[in-house]
Amino acid sequence: MTCKFTQLSIQYGNTSQSACIYSTYGMVRLLILRDFGVARDYMALACQLDSHPQTGDGTIGRFTAGSCLLHYYCHVRVAFPRLLEGYLSGL
Repeated sequence: MTCKFTQLSIQYGNTSQSACIYSTYGMVRLLILRDFGVARDYMALACQLDSHPQTGDGTIGRFTAGSCLLHYYCHVRVAFPRLLEGYLSGL
């Protein structure tokens, strides 16, 4: 389902749920396919979309990227502020 949602977002444009979809697709690429470069690109795209009010709510894309993807690329100390930011905005 994640692959289909990603395909639809790319084909028809981004929605408010696109940040969540892209970060979940990044997890699929990272954990199942072991494609670190593409996963990092989708993580960055999810965070970028999540910061815009038209395409994100500011929480789910950053939380997923921070908790599931970012610590693969950098130390937990670097990933923790983004995870905390997503967590606090969800409260």
